[in-house]
Amino acid sequence: MADQVCSKTGSGINMLLVEDDPPTQRMVTKSLENITCEVDVAGDGVEAIDKLLEKDFDLVLMDIRLPNLDGFELIRHIRIQEKSTPRHMLIVAMTATALPNDYDRAMEAGADIYIVKPVALEKITEIVMQYSPKQTS
Repeated sequence: MADQVCSKTGSGINMLLVEDDPPTQRMVTKSLENITCEVDVAGDGVEAIDKLLEKDFDLVLMDIRLPNLDGFELIRHIRIQEKSTPRHMLIVAMTATALPNDYDRAMEAGADIYIVKPVALEKITEIVMQYSPKQTS
């Protein structure tokens, strides 16, 4: 599967995983590295901003319940920063505790996709394949 995605996307996809739970970080990273080629991890929203300043990412997969700067604020920050560029970074918001208004809040903040944990590897693969900015026809 990794070879399929990498060959379809050229050099692969640069993904930022923003997740504060270390066991979840390890599990998700291992799965994502099998399909996306390169995954950086941030443990909170502030660290995510630092990583976003250091490197260009194609996709951000983020928990919306984060310490220091929650996912809703992080999404808004990313979208504000994008206004000065021609790029649109795909943002996938995820949560294990989906509250009734979380979907609306994530979409209003600027998320592209909202998913509920646990997330099946097949769903992440589908998202990467469908939305990869490096995918060729």
